Amino acid sequence: MGPPDAAAAKLSVRLLVWYEPRVRVEPGRTDDLEDDADEVLPKVVADLDRLTGMSCIGCAARLCGHDALLAVVLGFKDTPRCPRCLARGLATAEAVLLTDAYAHISRRTCFARALSIASEREGLGPGPVCIFGRSSERSAAEPAAEEAAMAPTVAPTVAPTVAWDAGDMSCGDLVLELRARLMALSPGIVLRVRATDLAAPLDIPAWCRLTGHRLVRHDPPHSYDIQRRNN
Repeated sequence: MGPPDAAAAKLSVRLLVWYEPRVRVEPGRTDDLEDDADEVLPKVVADLDRLTGMSCIGCAARLCGHDALLAVVLGFKDTPRCPRCLARGLATAEAVLLTDAYAHISRRTCFARALSIASEREGLGPGPVCIFGRSSERSAAEPAAEEAAMAPTVAPTVAPTVAWDAGDMSCGDLVLELRARLMALSPGIVLRVRATDLAAPLDIPAWCRLTGHRLVRHDPPHSYDIQRRNN
């Protein structure tokens, strides 16, 4: 892709924050289970190519590459939204959403590489972090609480009534379909998901935390019970 036009450059300047994030993307820092990052990365980059420069369907703001990556990570690549609209729809603070999303992205090789590509395309280099510089202020105890929140909660009061076999679907495609299937259910209904992708044990708990759905049970290696959020 060529250099950003004036509108995109203006947006990048508006979003740019010189900030050292709590979670840094560093070589070797990823701790996911994927071994197919080289295969998955082109698919993620193709999504970035398609979404970058599009308008947010909520407010019509133009999406930069980092906005596009966030939409992919959260399962909104078919209905792209800016971070502000995503946070509003998920009933969370924008800074909290971005901080948690950055933590997950930094742990997933394909997403971390896509983040670097988006930064390079926007000429940001290693210092500025664009939208992911918007961090919430949290206490020192909260990172541990975040890790605990990714673990399954108590067993559901009702047995799963819907099942979906996702097979080896991975990355943005998995969460895209998972979001669609959950949002088609009534609040409180539990969906049992079978997912064999190697990174699913990281992706599914993190996605549930980011989007407000509840991971109520995980039976290793491939079964996940997810309760649809109330709103």
